[in-house]
Amino acid sequence: MCLSVLIAGSSAVSAANAPSLGLTAFGSIAVDDTNGHVFVSGPNENEVLVFDLDGNLVTTIPNIAGAAAMVVQASSLYVVAGKAGSIERIDLGTLADAGTVATGLSTPQSLAFAGGKLWTGVNGNGQWSQLASITLAGAVTVFPSPMYYAPDFATTPADPNTLYLAQDGLSPGSLYRLDVAGGAPVVNASNINTNGSNIQQLAVSPDGTRVIPASGAPYNFQEFAASTLTADGIVYPAQPYPSAVAVSPGAGGRLATGLNHGYSMPDISVFKLGSPQAIFTATTNNSNGTANVVPHGLALSSDGLRLFAVTADDLSSALRLWVFNLNAAPTATSVRVTPSPSGYGQGITATATVAPTDGGGTVSFSANNTPIPGCSAQQLTKTPNGLTATCMTSALPVGQDVVTASYGGDTQYLPSQGSATTTVNRGTTTMTASPAQLVKGKSGTLTATFRATLAAYGGPLSSRTIVFSSAGTELCAGATSASGFASCTITVSNNASRSLTKNGYTAAFGGDNQYLPSSADATVSG
Repeated sequence: MCLSVLIAGSSAVSAANAPSLGLTAFGSIAVDDTNGHVFVSGPNENEVLVFDLDGNLVTTIPNIAGAAAMVVQASSLYVVAGKAGSIERIDLGTLADAGTVATGLSTPQSLAFAGGKLWTGVNGNGQWSQLASITLAGAVTVFPSPMYYAPDFATTPADPNTLYLAQDGLSPGSLYRLDVAGGAPVVNASNINTNGSNIQQLAVSPDGTRVIPASGAPYNFQEFAASTLTADGIVYPAQPYPSAVAVSPGAGGRLATGLNHGYSMPDISVFKLGSPQAIFTATTNNSNGTANVVPHGLALSSDGLRLFAVTADDLSSALRLWVFNLNAAPTATSVRVTPSPSGYGQGITATATVAPTDGGGTVSFSANNTPIPGCSAQQLTKTPNGLTATCMTSALPVGQDVVTASYGGDTQYLPSQGSATTTVNRGTTTMTASPAQLVKGKSGTLTATFRATLAAYGGPLSSRTIVFSSAGTELCAGATSASGFASCTITVSNNASRSLTKNGYTAAFGGDNQYLPSSADATVSG
């Protein structure tokens, strides 16, 4: 029996419809990579559903009163039985209930394994709670203080004696790093005034360097240094409202993020840890409404190639399990710039070739680490040379320029980047001078008006000074308009008029740091 949908070929999965899990409430989700199982707990149904990695229902583990938070440790799955105030152990090999580990816990909540013990929050019913440790032999120790509001936990295999804690639902959000190697937990780092509020969950990177909470606001996933819990400058983009996070050491380290809002699309994104550019996105719409990723509703396989997501419909509240195949292939992007070299103001074309790819995703272009206007999301097009995207610009500065093309990837192909260096010389200019005529006024004075147009690569050059001269003597100067036109008028004596008609005049642009000089001659008639 299949109660989920396996998505393998597209990031736009709104057409797919994952069948309902048959649960009316969600506890948590956990993955056992060794035996190939995914666990989803249902506190109202008092059971844990067991799936294979393709989303097929394997079995149901019943009679776990208020089955909620879960953690996989060694060969066991530990489950909080909230209604019974206990913790149950499930044998991962047999998928049978192996008995109760501890009892007498008042309103146990989150569950984690650190320092060789299980940890949960008690005596708080989702509000101010005390921490409790439980040995695998069942010895319970409750620590009266400090108390934490709706404590949520995360751990990392890189630091097995550290428990990371977030106070869920507060504004501003707060994070703690606890040393649990000894008896009572010791706070060795904290941040009680993060830039986020209403934390729903947190995750720690497998290498133990990054902490990423899912905070309801602001609408992104901010990363913190695990050692100090201070923001490290990396922010993964999102929309309203962040609700879930999951990490995996596989595929170079991956982060999955989920949103809980009916109008945010996509509501699921996957990133390479440390890189805020999504390599996979999904929108889990279905016929019964827009799905919402529930808090604690994401899990990644250890190889980073499968993502499991639990959503709740905004109309029917039906819970659904989605399974996404993240087995994307690496790509390579190359860049060619033509013409190269070029002149300033001359139009160039940057062509990016991406291989292999199915044509999905877009390419963004930048020059010297600055985005090129109009080239932020260029579509790939099939050509005799493969799948290419192009960017045309005439704004490269004079000198050596590095043009970079960044392919964003899609669900089947990973992002890649390529660069090419091109030389931009001073641009070639063209001067055009119009014939001038001596005009005699009523007072008998002679005047002459000189006119010229300056252009580069077929376009006018404005705000450049044109010097008009005759026989090596400067006569006057004018600045070019937006159309590249400049003129000036002089009064001419009889002697000067004879020289002008004999020698004509020259319009000259002396050049600048962007454009080369140019000049043109024209006649003067009397």
